[in-house]
Amino acid sequence: MIAGGGQEADRLIRSLGARQVNDIRLYGIFDDREDARSPKQILGCPKIGGYDDLVAFVRASEIDLVIIALPCAAEKRIKWLLDEFRILPVEVRLSSYSHDYAFARPGQVAFLEGLKRSFSPKCRLIKRLFDVFFALAALALLWPVLLIAAVAIRLESSGPILFRQLRHGYNNRTIEILKFRSMYAEMADPMARQVVTSGDPRVTRVGRFLRRSSIDELPQLFNVLRGDLSLVGPRPHAVEAMSSQQERFTKIVDGYSARHRLPPGITGWAQINGWRGGIDDPQKLTARFEHDLFYIENWSFWLDLKILFRTPLSLLSSKGAY
Repeated sequence: MIAGGGQEADRLIRSLGARQVNDIRLYGIFDDREDARSPKQILGCPKIGGYDDLVAFVRASEIDLVIIALPCAAEKRIKWLLDEFRILPVEVRLSSYSHDYAFARPGQVAFLEGLKRSFSPKCRLIKRLFDVFFALAALALLWPVLLIAAVAIRLESSGPILFRQLRHGYNNRTIEILKFRSMYAEMADPMARQVVTSGDPRVTRVGRFLRRSSIDELPQLFNVLRGDLSLVGPRPHAVEAMSSQQERFTKIVDGYSARHRLPPGITGWAQINGWRGGIDDPQKLTARFEHDLFYIENWSFWLDLKILFRTPLSLLSSKGAY
C-alpha cells in the first residue's frame, strides 16, 4: 500500500514499473487530500481512503509493505504515520530516501529506512509450531493440576470455573482469554477497573493460591491452541486496564501499543525478570514495557525456549502476585 498521493506517488509507481526486477505489487493508495493534488487513481492504482483508513486496513488484512510516498517537507505527517505504524507488524519504507526504489539497501540509517517488519511469515510459522508442540506437551503433563484446580474452585464458591476477559492481542486486535476464576463470582472484574492488591477481599482462598502460583493462567493453553495467544510473548492486558491510580496504560507509557507487534504470551521476558502482577507504580509499567520491546526486537526460537524453561523458576517468587 502507498501512503500519500500526488506527484511523489506518481514517481514511485512509474519507477517501480520501470525496474527489471521487482516483486512489489501495489494494491492501493491512501491519502487525506481530496483535491487535484491527489486524484482518485494514479496510473491505474486506486485511492481507497485516508490515512486513518490505512491504519485500520493494515490491522485487518495481511499487507506486507507500506511505502510512504510523501516529500521530505511533510516531516510532521511522515512522523505521525511512522508513530501509527510502530504498533503494527508491517514493514514501512520511505520513498523519499530511496534512490533506486529497491527498498533494501544495507547499512541505511534506521529512521531513513523506515520500520522493519517485526514478524515475518517464516517467523510466524516457526512460532506457531513451537506453540502447538509445547502447549500439547504441557496439557498432557499438567491435566491433573487443571482438574484439581477446577474441583477446588467449584467446592469453595458458586459460579463458573473459568473466568473470561477481553484483552489486547496481536496487531492490537481484541481476544477473549481464559483463566481459572480466582474471585467470588459476584465480585469479578472482567474490565480490570480495579487492581488486585494484597489481601483483596474479592479473591477467594483457593483463588489466592492459584494467582500466586500462576495456576490460574493454565487454561490459556487452550487459547494458545486456538491461536489467540503464544506461549511466550508480551503479557496481554485487559482492554480497559487501569493502574492503581486509575490511569490507562497508554497514558502512562508513550507508544505502549507497540507491544502488540508480536502475539501476546502466557509468559514473557518481563515476567521471568520479576515484572509480573499489578501496576501500582508507573515505573513498573515502564520497566515491563522496556522488557517487552527488548523481546520483540530480539525474538528468536532460542529466546522463546530460554524464557519457557526459566518460567517455572521465576514462579518460585510470588512478588507482585496477589
